[in-house]
Amino acid sequence: MRILKPLEVDAEEVFNETIKNKSVENQIILNSLKELVFYRYKTYENNKLELGKINNPIVLDKNKKDTLINCYSRDSKYYIGKLTAEIISKQDVHVQSNCPCCGLSSPDTIDHYLPKTEFPEYSILPINLIPSCGTCNNLKKSNWRDGINRQYLNFYFDSFIKQKFLYAYITFDAINKNYPSVSFKLEKPNLISEKEFEIVKSHYEKLNLFKRCESHAVSEISNVYTEISMGKEIDIKIHKNTLLRRVNVYKRNYGVNNWRTCLYEALANSDEFLSTCIS
Repeated sequence: MRILKPLEVDAEEVFNETIKNKSVENQIILNSLKELVFYRYKTYENNKLELGKINNPIVLDKNKKDTLINCYSRDSKYYIGKLTAEIISKQDVHVQSNCPCCGLSSPDTIDHYLPKTEFPEYSILPINLIPSCGTCNNLKKSNWRDGINRQYLNFYFDSFIKQKFLYAYITFDAINKNYPSVSFKLEKPNLISEKEFEIVKSHYEKLNLFKRCESHAVSEISNVYTEISMGKEIDIKIHKNTLLRRVNVYKRNYGVNNWRTCLYEALANSDEFLSTCIS
């Protein structure tokens, strides 16, 4: 997990540019809504750390609501389509290929953090558009808050994700002694508030991340096991240091809470795993 870089664009300019590509009829509608939309942009900016407090979506008739929603497009022939592509391409190369929400898949969709069906005025607000994989996007849908409490991390503004809270644990059972199982758990660090940690827990639970990470980790462990077992003549300390170097690489590229960062850290610190690989 890494904090994303927001596009350095003027949100009002984005709206104005988008209007230019619309039909005359839709231009009239959008221009009539401009003052209200820009006011709501300020509301978003002023509450970006407490987005759950943004209540009372603007009341519009269906035609106006649909016109705002239809401003959004991924088609690169439109201004907003090029802009959404730039949201991804602006990120560090390692982040571009990883969904910020899970770190498991490619971010092939764009999530509206505040759903455009509920808040059509934010359909093309750049800081409301977050790269996401299809799985995370489908799981999140419009169920983004409980009352005024957000249920998902915001990768533009939740700087507390720099603190480590995800850990992997390697265990062996009596039946399958030669192959470990892995589990991922959350532990609250001192520098994260209870409220922030509730968002972290909800994010992992709602997106089914424990099970999804464990599923991906199975093949990763198998690869590491094979690699080490093929080098049994190498001192176990060298294998351990190799794994720790990978921890540092993943930590630098993907953050302290990336599932691979945590997995390799657990493998490197499991003497039982290392011994099993070379036995």
